[in-house]
Amino acid sequence: MQTRLQRKQEKDKLKQAVKYLALTLTLLFLLIKFGLPWLVNLVAFWGRLKTNQQPIEIEQKLITPPKLDYIPEATNSSSLNISGWSQPETTIKLYIKNINVKETISDRQGWFEFKNIHLAEGESEIYVEATDNQGNLSQPSNSLLIIVDSQKPEISLNQPKENERFFDKDNPITISGQTEPNSKVTVNGRFAMINNEGRFEVEVYLTEGDNQLEIISLDQAGNETRKNLTVSYTP
Repeated sequence: MQTRLQRKQEKDKLKQAVKYLALTLTLLFLLIKFGLPWLVNLVAFWGRLKTNQQPIEIEQKLITPPKLDYIPEATNSSSLNISGWSQPETTIKLYIKNINVKETISDRQGWFEFKNIHLAEGESEIYVEATDNQGNLSQPSNSLLIIVDSQKPEISLNQPKENERFFDKDNPITISGQTEPNSKVTVNGRFAMINNEGRFEVEVYLTEGDNQLEIISLDQAGNETRKNLTVSYTP
C-alpha cells in the first residue's frame, strides 16, 4: 500500500510530464505553422533577453602616469609654459592647487604643453593626470611647487658709507650688508659670501682716487637690485 508521500511524489511527476508534453506540442505546432527560422529567432531572442538581465562589469585600468618637465622652483613671471610626457594621444588635465584649470591632448610621441598658464603670487602646487580614449585614468604625475615672486630684494649696507675715504693700509676694504636670504651678491663682479640670514661680506681692492662700487643682489626668482656708491682711496 502506497504512503501519502509516495502518492504526492507520483502526482508531482505526472504534472511535470504533462507540462513537458504541452511544451513539446506547442513547439511542434509553432514549427509547423511558422517554420524553423521563426523558431530559431525566438530561441535567440530568449537567449539575448537572459544575457541582458545579467549585470555588465566594466573594468577600469590604470595607465602610466604622465611626467612634468623641470621648472625652476622660483620665478618672477606669473605666466609659464608647462610641458611633459605621457602615453601618446591621451587627454592631459592640468591641476593648480588641486583645481583642474586646463586640458590638452598629447601628440603621437606623448609630448604635451600648456602655454601661458597664469600663476598667482606666492606658492602653487602643479600636477597633471592622463585619461585615454577608453576612460582609463592615470595616477597623478610628479608635483612641482612653484613660487612666483615679483618683489626685488632689498640691499642694506653696513659698510662702507657713501663718499667714505680710505688711506694707506685700509686697502683692501670690506663691503658688508644684508639682503634677501638665498640671493647671490656681487660687488664689482666679485661674489660675496652670504649666510642663511642674508648677511653678506666681500673684500675689494681700491685704486688711487675715487672708486665706484656696484653692489648687485639677485634672488632665486631672478629679481635684481643694484646699489651704487663712491669711496676714495689715498695711498
